[in-house]
Amino acid sequence: MWMVLLYGVATFMETGVGVWMFGRMFPERKSSSEYRWAKMILLTLLILTTYTMHRAYGQEYIYEKFFFIVVYAGVMISDAILYKYRDFFRINKKTEKIILFSYISIMLTWQYWVSYVSFGIIAIANLYLPFFLLLFYKCDFIQAYLWEVLYLVNIGLAKILYIYIIGNLLC
Repeated sequence: MWMVLLYGVATFMETGVGVWMFGRMFPERKSSSEYRWAKMILLTLLILTTYTMHRAYGQEYIYEKFFFIVVYAGVMISDAILYKYRDFFRINKKTEKIILFSYISIMLTWQYWVSYVSFGIIAIANLYLPFFLLLFYKCDFIQAYLWEVLYLVNIGLAKILYIYIIGNLLC
C-alpha cells in the first residue's frame, strides 16, 4: 500500500513539475471558454480510461456499464449546465485545474503501477496532459503534445540511468 502511495506521489510530482515548467513558457489563458472542446475531450478520455481499466480487473457486470454511462452523461450535463449558468455557479479556475490535475495524476499512477495497457490506452497514448495544457495555457495542441512527449522521454531516460547506476552500485 505504501509503495502505491509513494508511486502516486512520484507521478504527481513529476507530472506537476512538467506542467509547472510548461506554465513558465506559456502564459495562462484568461478564459478557456473557446477551448471547451478540449475540456470535453479530456473528460471523455479520463472517464473512458477509468472504465477500460476497471473492466480489465474483474468480471464485468451489466450494471457497471450503465453506471459509467450515467457518470459520463452526468459529468457532461453538469459541465454544460455550469457553463451555461456560469454567472450563478462560478467555479474557480484554480479549483478546476487542481481537480483535473489530480484526476489525471491518479489515472497515470494507476496505469503505470499496474502496467496495464489496453487498446484504449494505446490509442489515446496519454493525451490527458496535452488537452489539459491546451485548456489552461495559451498554446497550440502540437506545442503541448511535443512538450509532453519530449518531457516524458527525458524523464524516462533519467529513470533508466538512475536504475542502471543503482543496480551497478548494489551488485
